[in-house]
Amino acid sequence: MRTVHVTTVHKPDDVRIFHKECCSLVKAGYDVTLVCPGDSRGINKGVYIDSIPVPKNRRERMTVAVDQAWRVALEHNADLYHFHDPELLRIALRLKRTGARVVYDSHEDVRAQIRTKGWLPKWIRSAVACEFGLLEDYIVGRIDAVVAATPHIAKRFPTGKTVVVNNYPLMDEVIGSDLNYADRQQTVAYVGGISTIRGAFEMVQAMDIVRKHYHSDVRLTLVGSIESLALEEELRNRPGWDCIDYVGEQPREKALEYVRRARAGLVLYHPAPNHIYSQPNKLFEYMACATPVIASCFPYWRDIVESVKCGVVVDPQDPRQIAEAIVWLFDHPEEAAAMGRRGKEAIVRKYNWESQVPILLNLYEQLLS
Repeated sequence: MRTVHVTTVHKPDDVRIFHKECCSLVKAGYDVTLVCPGDSRGINKGVYIDSIPVPKNRRERMTVAVDQAWRVALEHNADLYHFHDPELLRIALRLKRTGARVVYDSHEDVRAQIRTKGWLPKWIRSAVACEFGLLEDYIVGRIDAVVAATPHIAKRFPTGKTVVVNNYPLMDEVIGSDLNYADRQQTVAYVGGISTIRGAFEMVQAMDIVRKHYHSDVRLTLVGSIESLALEEELRNRPGWDCIDYVGEQPREKALEYVRRARAGLVLYHPAPNHIYSQPNKLFEYMACATPVIASCFPYWRDIVESVKCGVVVDPQDPRQIAEAIVWLFDHPEEAAAMGRRGKEAIVRKYNWESQVPILLNLYEQLLS
């Protein structure tokens, strides 16, 4: 059966779309094409990559790129189209009219996310969120299925046509030797997009506190891109930046290597509506690297961290609390090492992508039988 995954947002090597879903489908015998922004075409790990021009800005991504993706997707005459971005909702019914099955992969709680978008004026956010919700409900009612990345997201959609495929780490990223905790560097790590709402200022402030009052040799490795040049300039002018090693975006394996060398991994999202019930990849990736986590004290995150006993939860907007958590892990290396081991064991036992593959394959079998 021929299947086409479509995105105007994500890169050709996106972890969830390419490495997890598309590659798993290829292994199961499906003919898989990924339509995505890029500048090359060809086969990678059995997946045919068919590119569209990379959008120059948000407006182009939501307009021109959507129509380009639709035209390219149609060329493949698929039995099933699986799309990954909310802006692609507007082509869902056009894809449905080809006679193919159509699946919407909802990675985020978009309605909640819209309410925190800085580029939207505050007075209009609620109205836009409501309008989007009406459109989403209308389209979902007329396509074949929804794949939700978390149980919370799934609550937005009809039970009978929605499955949860959690975004857990791949086992091949878990298996292997980890650096002995005692031999790790005097670093903590953060991997991912760097923005105000993801705790950028609090991380820098916390490092300033750690340096001045506790451990002068501890450093924070920031792996990822900073949201804007203005934010980068502001961060660089803050006390504590001289404790930061900012390495920018890195290949996935290199990024995980920074985590494996670190004594703690930070995931300090602010309590925005779309964060509180999210499943951040980095939480599970830190666990997979046997690295203790310091995470925001949201109820769902607290349940995972405290039930597994793999780290510490803190108020993400309290730099002193974050600093104290870092210091505690550095001052209690045996306990920290045990937290790391328990985190990795939980990934092997429960929180891994391979546990989710049967759910995805069962959905495809039902839709295409």
